[in-house]
Amino acid sequence: MFCLKQYDTPLVWFAITDDPIDGQQCRISRIDREQMSRMPLGLRLDDAGLMEWLRRRIIPKNREYVDTLLAKNGLSHSDTRGILRICRGLSLNDSYWVVEDDFSGTFADFNLYQHDFVKVLSLIAYTGYGSSRVKGFSSSPEFTTSGMLRKGWRRLNGGIYLFKGGTSGAANTGNEPYSEYYASQIAERMGLRHVHYDLSKWKKNVCSVCELFSDIDHSFVPIYRLVENATLRTVAEYLRSFDPGVYDEFVDMLIFDAVICNEDRHFGNFGMMVDNRTNRPYALAPIFDNGLSLFNYGMPDDFDDLPAYAKTRLTATGVPFENVVREFITPRQKEQLRKMIGFTFTRHKYYNLPAKRLKAIEQFLQQRVRELLEIPCKE
Repeated sequence: MFCLKQYDTPLVWFAITDDPIDGQQCRISRIDREQMSRMPLGLRLDDAGLMEWLRRRIIPKNREYVDTLLAKNGLSHSDTRGILRICRGLSLNDSYWVVEDDFSGTFADFNLYQHDFVKVLSLIAYTGYGSSRVKGFSSSPEFTTSGMLRKGWRRLNGGIYLFKGGTSGAANTGNEPYSEYYASQIAERMGLRHVHYDLSKWKKNVCSVCELFSDIDHSFVPIYRLVENATLRTVAEYLRSFDPGVYDEFVDMLIFDAVICNEDRHFGNFGMMVDNRTNRPYALAPIFDNGLSLFNYGMPDDFDDLPAYAKTRLTATGVPFENVVREFITPRQKEQLRKMIGFTFTRHKYYNLPAKRLKAIEQFLQQRVRELLEIPCKE
């Protein structure tokens, strides 16, 4: 029997049983109805809803090295129960966790925000190499970190940082860390609230580095958890009704994505910050996860005519970026675009894309800004 808790407050008691056809399934035995206001936002409180929430919480099956990480701990991706027993569902996104019913420890003693990680698990998650056969609990955020790219969390200088690598295996892969670094500069120039990215090399691989933006009392909740059957229009309606200022920042992000041709702004990589003590959203999360932008998959000859190549790039919802701009842009975003006039990248001291590629992107950005400024504002 397991118990889902927020901090040390029990919320839901359940078992994970084995069905011979459908595999592991949740069976809720008790819900503390007096704690409904503390339940995870977007959680559907039935057996299937809880199982979906738990499965989405653990490491995704398309993550690079996921099979290696799990196999070295005697697990498979389908073993949700086994993964929960090792990591207790602890995450760096929020302050929920899942413990066995007879467990007497406290959140203060086990949370990931205030305690060291098992370093070898970060190495396995990032490189695919290492040896670790965990017996019992393992203090690691790797089991509950989303996304497909190789990544690992590290504690450095009093902070918690995510080191994220790029794709591999083809001539046009491995550029995602550079896109994160350069896109961060564009967000800074436009005056947007964003996560700062730097570049580093860890275990011989160039990677992007950013600091954790949630903490023990403030969570990140992806927008799909807050808006059922999310579309850009339904999300816009939700945010406009929530707070006009938050809606403005949402539109800022959409126009920023059009500038950098971000093809991966799906409904899991933007969302709201939530005050854990009240369990209420209070702000849009800072812009993060821009690795699939600035033509990261472009081949060298694509940069000979970047405007033509850009026309083949679409949003995560499969429409031209210009369509989104026409639907949402206001004078506020045009002021942000004007700040991009004359922009050039600050080159990294050690790690950069080829000079020709960077120059082509800089020239494209100037043309892109002019084109977007010509689009009439939404009435």
